Amino acid sequence: LEEARSGGAGGAGDGGETGARDGPPMRSAAVIVGDVVRRLKEKKKLAEDRADSIASDLQLCNLAREAAELATSKAQKSQNDARERRAFFTKLRENIAVVAEMLEEKKMEIEQQSGEVARLWKKRGAKFEASMKLTLAVLIAAPPAGTFDDTTAKASGWSSEGSTENIFSTGSSPAILEPGMGMEATRGGKASAANRRAAAVSRRRALHSHRDALLHHIRGLLNHHDVTGAMSAISLENTQNLFDIDDAFSEDPRDFSEFQTRLEVIGERDIFNDVEFEYSSVVSFADWMAEWRDKQKDSYREAYGTDALAVLSTCVVRPSLFVYDPLSSGASWTHDDKWWVHLVKYGSSEASVGEDNAIAIKVLRRTVLPILSHVLEAGAYIPLASLEKTQMLSGTVRVCVHAGRNSMGAMSDEDKEEFLDALCNIIDRLCETFEVWVAQIKDMYSTLSGIGKANNSPELDLNIAASCGLISFCGVRLTQAAGEWLSVFEPLLFETRIDSGLAKLEGIIIKRILSDVVVRAGRASSLALWNVYCGLYPENHAQGAASAGAITALSRSLSTLPEKFPREKCGGWLPLRAACARLRAEFNAGLPQVLENSLEEKLTLVEQRLR
Repeated sequence: LEEARSGGAGGAGDGGETGARDGPPMRSAAVIVGDVVRRLKEKKKLAEDRADSIASDLQLCNLAREAAELATSKAQKSQNDARERRAFFTKLRENIAVVAEMLEEKKMEIEQQSGEVARLWKKRGAKFEASMKLTLAVLIAAPPAGTFDDTTAKASGWSSEGSTENIFSTGSSPAILEPGMGMEATRGGKASAANRRAAAVSRRRALHSHRDALLHHIRGLLNHHDVTGAMSAISLENTQNLFDIDDAFSEDPRDFSEFQTRLEVIGERDIFNDVEFEYSSVVSFADWMAEWRDKQKDSYREAYGTDALAVLSTCVVRPSLFVYDPLSSGASWTHDDKWWVHLVKYGSSEASVGEDNAIAIKVLRRTVLPILSHVLEAGAYIPLASLEKTQMLSGTVRVCVHAGRNSMGAMSDEDKEEFLDALCNIIDRLCETFEVWVAQIKDMYSTLSGIGKANNSPELDLNIAASCGLISFCGVRLTQAAGEWLSVFEPLLFETRIDSGLAKLEGIIIKRILSDVVVRAGRASSLALWNVYCGLYPENHAQGAASAGAITALSRSLSTLPEKFPREKCGGWLPLRAACARLRAEFNAGLPQVLENSLEEKLTLVEQRLR
C-alpha cells in the first residue's frame, strides 16, 4: 500500500503520462486492501468464534467440575451416612444385647418373685373365700333339724336372747378358716394361731349379733303390724341402721393388711435397682426405636420395630407390676409415665408408622390382662362383696376394653386375636366365679327349704324368712355385679367370641341367679314371714299372702342389668316369665291389706321388662 502510494505520487510529479501508466497498480492496491480487510475480518470472526468456543468449553469444564464436586460431596455424605447408620445399628444391637444379657441374669429372680406373688394372691383368695363362707354360714345359718322349741333355739344361738357361745365357738365352723390359720401357725407359731382363732370367734360373734339385731327389728315391725317394713328389712333395703352389710361382706382387714405388707416387701426388692436406667426403662427403649424410625422408616417397618419395642417393654413392665393390686388401685397404671403414658405418646406421634398406634395395647395385653385373669382365678374377687370392689376391678377391664377397641384398626390380625383371647379368658374366669357363689347360696337355700318343710314353728319361720331374705339379697348382689360386667364388654359385642362368652354369663344370671335364687328365696322369705304374722294375728290369715320379697328382689335385679341384656338367644327369659306369672297369680289371689300398693307398681315394671 505504501509502495502504491509512493509510486502514484512520483508519476504525478513527472507528468500525466507516468500517472496514466501507473493507474492499474492503483486499482490492484485497492483490491489488495480489500483482500487484506476481508482476511482480517475473517480472522477476526474466526478469532471471535474460537473465543466463543473456548468460552463454551470453559463453561462446560466448569459444569463438569461442579458436577464432579457434587458427586464427590454426595459420595462423601453417603459414606458418612452409611458410617453413621452402621454405628447406630451397631450401638442398637449392643444395647439390645445388654438388655438380653441382663434379663437372662435376672431370670431366676423374676421367676421367684412371680411365684411369690402368685402364691400370695392364692392365699388371699383362699382367706377371703373362707371369710365369706363363714359370713354366709353365720348370717344365713341353717337351724338344726328336728324339734325347734325355745330351749333349742337358745342353746343353738338362734334366739335373739340366747347365748352365742356354743354354736360359734365349737363344732365345725373354725375349720372354715383353716387355710389362713395354717399359714399363721407356720409363721408365728402357736401364739399367732391362737390370736387368729380368737379373731375368728370374735368375728363370728359380731356377725351373729348382726343377725340377732335383724331378727329383733323384724319382730318389732310385725308386732306393730308393719309387714311392709318387715319385708323391706328382710330384703336389706332399710337395714343400714342395724349393721353395715358391706362391712359384713368385706375382706378381713387383718388379711388385707397382711397381704399389702407382704406385697410391699416384694416391691422393695426392686429387680432392676442395680441396672442402669438406659437398659431397664421403657422410656429409653422408646428413644432407641424412635431414632431408628426417624432415620430408616422402611427398615423399621420391615424389621417389625413396633413388636421389638413391645417385647422389650414387656420384659421390664411385668416385674414392675408384681405389686399391682387391681382390687385396690384400679387402673392406676394409666397415669404411669414410666411406661403407659410414654407408649401412648409414642404411638400417637406424627412420626408413627404401621402398628405404632397399637404399641400400648401390645404391652397391655402381655402385662395387665394376665394379672386381672390371675386375680379372678385366685378367687380374690368375690361378686358378693361391695359393689365398689366390683366397680374397681371392672373399671380396670373397662379401660382395657376401650383402649383395645380404639386400637383395633392398627392391630394385626394376630394381635387382635391374642387380645380377644385374653378378654375371653377373663370372661371365662368370671363365669367360673359366679358359678361357685351361685352354687354356694343355692345349697344354703336347699337346706333351708328342707328344714322349713320338716318343722313348723313361728320362731323357725322367722329365722327361715330372714335367711331366705338374705339369700335373695345375695342373688340381687350377684345380679348387680354381673350387670356391671356385662356393660364392661358392651363395646366389643360385634366380636362373635366376646358375644358368645357374654351369652354364657347372661345364662348364669337369668337361669341360675334370678330364676333359681332371687325369685324362689324371695318368695320363700315372704311366705315364711307372712306365716309368722298370721301366727301372731290369726284373723289376718284369710287375706292370703303376696310374695313381696320375690317381687322386690326381682325388680331390683332387673333394674341393674343393661338395657341390651339379656338377649333372647340365651333362652333365659322363659323361666323368669313363668316365675313372674306365678307371682302375678299370687298377687291377684288376694293382696293383704297390710301391704302397700307399691308392690303393684314393682310387679308391673318387672312384667314390662320381661316383655
